[in-house]
Amino acid sequence: MGIDLKVDFLGKKLNSPVIIASGVGGYCNELEEFFDFSLIGAITTKTITPNPREGNPPPRIVEMPFGIINSIGLANVGVEKFIKEKMPLLKKLNTKKIVSIGGENEEDFKILAKRLSSYPEIDFLEINLSCPNIGKDILFSQDEKAVKRIIKKVKKVTNIPVIAKLSPQVSNIREIAIVCEKEGADAINIGNTLPVELRDFHNKKYVLGGKYGGLSGPCIKPLILKLIEESRKHVNVPIIATGGIYSGKDALEYLSAGAKCISLGSVILLEPSAPVRILEEIKEEFKFLRVKSVKEFQWNYTF
Repeated sequence: MGIDLKVDFLGKKLNSPVIIASGVGGYCNELEEFFDFSLIGAITTKTITPNPREGNPPPRIVEMPFGIINSIGLANVGVEKFIKEKMPLLKKLNTKKIVSIGGENEEDFKILAKRLSSYPEIDFLEINLSCPNIGKDILFSQDEKAVKRIIKKVKKVTNIPVIAKLSPQVSNIREIAIVCEKEGADAINIGNTLPVELRDFHNKKYVLGGKYGGLSGPCIKPLILKLIEESRKHVNVPIIATGGIYSGKDALEYLSAGAKCISLGSVILLEPSAPVRILEEIKEEFKFLRVKSVKEFQWNYTF
């Protein structure tokens, strides 16, 4: 039985619902040796900022029994070097491309969206409203008014479809999702890592060089599942699910909750070839269920 994993997403055909999340694949080409990019739907660059950022001091990553904590701090080469050195590599990749953009203030998002809007190799822009380890007390995505202003500014300067990446650390995710849709976001990504800290009390210091970090992995999947279901009941834009996807079963749980695509993050750090395994596991589940496509699965198993 032939199985069709293709997904229609914002007017473009993705080869599968599997997307590589921002931050784990560098500027995209770093993962080429581990799997065939034509198998996946899209790959997301690490977040680009207007100016280069060194990021947080080490240590930056701590592996836990229940997941991973990272404190990278949006380290990147800046938009001009990205365009000059990384964009040619991005253009060659045989999959759809999502460029993640972020900044220290609202105007940074507008600057980046405008600067990148003329590059046809960019299929989607993801506005990172939710990085938890750059020293901000309040994330952009925790402030409805800031979300509204940023999306409005970005949509004014670009025709590239915009994905708003939201934090799971909010009191009411559906209200933020509704604001995103109302202001013109073409899709939303739920969610990002959860802000956390680790302490070394023997030496009276924080474990992470940047003090705070973002928790990801299997431990956050139940939370993100709930947020996906809450949101999809109130918005019509497609939702990307990000959080603790380590197997085909995890992926299908998210698709049954109403996500259009699923995004792999921390599993890539542990197993760079994970997309191949997860896609095969999805196919095996479909065979068991006698389902021939992602669309058929969601029609019968979304609840």
